[in-house]
Amino acid sequence: MLPPVEELGMDSDYSGFFHPKVGEDVRTAALRKLFDNPHFSVIDGMDIYLDDYSISEPIPAAMLKELRQAQNILGWAKEDRENEARREAESLARDGTAPEQLTEAAGATVPQLSAQEKEQVQTTVRPHDADDGSQNT
Repeated sequence: MLPPVEELGMDSDYSGFFHPKVGEDVRTAALRKLFDNPHFSVIDGMDIYLDDYSISEPIPAAMLKELRQAQNILGWAKEDRENEARREAESLARDGTAPEQLTEAAGATVPQLSAQEKEQVQTTVRPHDADDGSQNT
């Protein structure tokens, strides 16, 4: 015979409520009584799911001002790098530097072809180059 659900406490024996002949509603009521005990309802302060992250606070005006200032500083630094590269390229152009060195000074990379690739480029006939009316078949 099972004790009444109202009299159950922390030290009560709940094993009888798990017998297959016990109704689902009685088992649920007994477990609800057990887990309503304050011993089981202690909230862990380290639980990351306790906060409501769906409500966002607006970013304070002071922080927005700092973010805008940081964006300005980064923009100025980028402009400074671009201006320095442009001045260096112009300086090299005045000195008669080769175009490959100009693009390298501007920050671009120039692909280097092997001797075989250079020869292949020179011997390749493009269709618009051979447009003299004759057709190769």
